[in-house]
Amino acid sequence: VLGNNTEKIYNLYQSSMAGLSDHDILCVDYKVKCNVPVPVTVTRRNFNKINTDRLYSDTINANWQIIADSVSVNDKVLKLNDKITTLMDKHAPLEVVTIKDFKESWKTLSVTEALNERAAFHYLWKTERDPAKKAERWNDFKKVRNKTTSVIREARSKFTAEQLDVRFNSKKLWTNIKRLGLASESQHVSHNFSATDLNQHFCFSSSSLLNSAFTPTSFNENIEMQQTPYNFCFQPVTDVEVINAIKSIRSNAMGHDDIPLSFIRLLTPSITPILANVFNTIINSSTFPDVWKIAKVIPIAKIATPLSTNDFRPISLLPSLSKVLERLLHSQLNAFFDSFKLLNEFQSGFRKRCSTTSALTKIVDDVKGNIDRGELTIMALLDFSKAFDTVNHDFLCRKLSRYNLQDSAVSLIRSYLSERSQFVEDSGNTSTKLLLRCGVPQGSILGPLLFSIFINDLPTILRYSAYHLYADDFQIYKSFPSASAAETINELNRDLQQILNWSRQNGLKLNTAKTQLIVFHSKQRPLPNPLPDVYLGDELIEYKNKVKNLGLYLDEHLDWVSNTNDICRKVYFGLHSLNRMKFQTPQEVKLRLVKSLLMPHFQYCDVVFSSASCKNLKKLRLAFNACIRYVFNLKKFDHVSAYENRLLGMTLESFYKYRIACNVSKTLKCMNPDYMNNFFTWSSSARVKDLIFPRHTTAAYGNSFRVEGVRVWNTLPIAVKSEVSFSKFKIKCHEYFINNETTDSSST
Repeated sequence: VLGNNTEKIYNLYQSSMAGLSDHDILCVDYKVKCNVPVPVTVTRRNFNKINTDRLYSDTINANWQIIADSVSVNDKVLKLNDKITTLMDKHAPLEVVTIKDFKESWKTLSVTEALNERAAFHYLWKTERDPAKKAERWNDFKKVRNKTTSVIREARSKFTAEQLDVRFNSKKLWTNIKRLGLASESQHVSHNFSATDLNQHFCFSSSSLLNSAFTPTSFNENIEMQQTPYNFCFQPVTDVEVINAIKSIRSNAMGHDDIPLSFIRLLTPSITPILANVFNTIINSSTFPDVWKIAKVIPIAKIATPLSTNDFRPISLLPSLSKVLERLLHSQLNAFFDSFKLLNEFQSGFRKRCSTTSALTKIVDDVKGNIDRGELTIMALLDFSKAFDTVNHDFLCRKLSRYNLQDSAVSLIRSYLSERSQFVEDSGNTSTKLLLRCGVPQGSILGPLLFSIFINDLPTILRYSAYHLYADDFQIYKSFPSASAAETINELNRDLQQILNWSRQNGLKLNTAKTQLIVFHSKQRPLPNPLPDVYLGDELIEYKNKVKNLGLYLDEHLDWVSNTNDICRKVYFGLHSLNRMKFQTPQEVKLRLVKSLLMPHFQYCDVVFSSASCKNLKKLRLAFNACIRYVFNLKKFDHVSAYENRLLGMTLESFYKYRIACNVSKTLKCMNPDYMNNFFTWSSSARVKDLIFPRHTTAAYGNSFRVEGVRVWNTLPIAVKSEVSFSKFKIKCHEYFINNETTDSSST
């Protein structure tokens, strides 16, 4: 045995390997210094111990008038923060808390004693020199080892069951689920990048992107925008509106001022008048406070081992009170744009009644309708690089003016956008603040609406293609007969060039590497060969046979093979993680885990693909059966039919029909976007409440939402179809499908 430090070798012995090898094995006991884990401590406030009566008394007696008497907006906000922080320091003072290793919390005293006993017997066996006694020592050690294993398993099971008690509230239960590793949790990973490095990357990547794009020099005054004869200005807010705004915000994440919204809720309605006073001063002066324009950024690693700053994504946290004001401003501005229908009809991002499901339903039904007419559909899915981070503030404000926002409103938004800064906080290290030159604030409430307004005029430059927007995801598509492929693709190229020109004029950059191109067609109508080339500027865009569109895989035949495989992959991967503690997890918790973690994969945009082929539905059914086996501890070949109703109340197939029926009801009740209003037509007989069945000649359109929706709707009882309230409709419809399952099973 060779070593550079023989003093650390304290035992050397030889052991035979009978039955395995003719050679003996040399064993070395080597002294190694183990690093003792350093206890992790954090400084935090315990808001659960607050005496609400004393807090209320101190809040009432505090001198809030000094805030109302202040003239400067910044002075008001600084004094407001100081008053709130003083109350927090008194009623929820900062405490240094040692964080215990949650994963080792199962080690009880009996486990420690068993481990020590096992170690002692192992030492006796290892140090025994008499061969006869050594075999006896080995048998003694095995008995103690097996006993220790049983004690550990029992302790783990008991601990897991205690942490997953179904009587816990949802927040505590999900916290424990994540800490046990049953669900994904954002964890800190070690890396070699400083907080300053990360902050510079987050700030300068958008700035460099803005510089690399065409820097706009003059605003296009000829831009097409829908006009309204009415002007808009922000109105003063009332105490009731402030309270409702506070209630509407669910996130409790703290900004750089370390004031959580949960504490603000404890102070309302006592401080509501002073909050309204501060907010109204901001609105009247068109000045957004400087202290509310600072973002605390938490870097989250995209991969397990980050190799560059590109492997991190920023999570921006803004002050809680600034988000309350943003909610109030958003409500007024959004109401103005909604009242006069100023936002593009086919913008489905960040809008009420709109979702990825409604957007994909519209797009896929359009494509299937084209296939039914014997036509092909070419689609280009465009991607903007860091679109939210590169919005030009001056252009955005000019566009707001074109929508008849008064100067005071535009000035407030300009103040809200300008002179913003951010710093990165990572593992207790904090970077210096850096100024943000462009973009709408990440993590804000008002930002998404402002971006939708900024990009709202983009579709007006199209001349040939249909389109759909979801936030910054822009897709254009055009149908054509096979004989007109060259002409159609030439027109598509013209529209793409117009989009590229618009992006350059507005300071946004198109990411050609992520641009996708596909031609949808039926299997009976092959593509023209070769298809003409499609360009985005000077870059050639390659045709693909499948694309990922808003989280859904679309194949060239819309047969849902790729999407079905993707769903099954996610479900089986999730089950693999959950099975690690399968026998320690209570059945009620397993049921909740499946419904929360795995069923969303089956349900996402299910009205779009749930009429897939029997082969694909069988794959989904097998994945669903695996979920049932996990919940009820069934073996691989056990029948699941007796248990499936306990998961959804019905079979997966009936559940999909129930979801389709609910979406049809939403469409008929005008709860879906306006672009879905013409999907269905009532039959002439008002008594039966049926819908006219659309004519179609292909299976593709026969499986569309428009056709399948009518098919499912017309089978519902009149009592269900006649229900005016959507919530009551869902209850009755659910009962109908459950009763159908019961009837079918009893007749069988």
